[in-house]
Amino acid sequence: MKTREGIFRKITASVTACTKSHFNNALGIEFLSHFSSHGDIDALVLRNLTAIIGLGGSVNFLVAFSFDSVLAARLLEIEIEGLRIDDSEREQMLFNTAAETANIVLGHASTDLVQKGSDVDMSPPLVLEAAGGRLRCPKGAYFSSISLNTHYGWLDIDFITPKQLFGEKITEIVE
Repeated sequence: MKTREGIFRKITASVTACTKSHFNNALGIEFLSHFSSHGDIDALVLRNLTAIIGLGGSVNFLVAFSFDSVLAARLLEIEIEGLRIDDSEREQMLFNTAAETANIVLGHASTDLVQKGSDVDMSPPLVLEAAGGRLRCPKGAYFSSISLNTHYGWLDIDFITPKQLFGEKITEIVE
């Protein structure tokens, strides 16, 4: 299925599966529960640290990984285990960890999608530090979101795309 709808569905499913796999297998972090939502949007409420990567190719949209502060700190602990990090470098390392986590997950998802015949390009990650901040979206933006709960807090994965790419069929795609 090479329609935009099929590609969007494949990407959201692949990113969710790759996130769960990376967190369980590479990081040893289990997801306890989750919920999903979708709809029109004019702003996303961000958690403490958010990495945003643009995906292009067959379908163009943004993917935002928004981490609770305790979860982001735990990811950093895992990544630097055994290393001595100067306190002055800790904040930058935290940003890098959020960016690299999103990059790894989307890299695996993109590889999976390319093997299934989809054309996928990735932008470099952009990291925002904005607990409770809002990312404003242009009129006509549409989102699909999954929120995953761990012992260390929540991870939201938001997929944002222009609604006009899909028309009214978008609600059928994500349900």
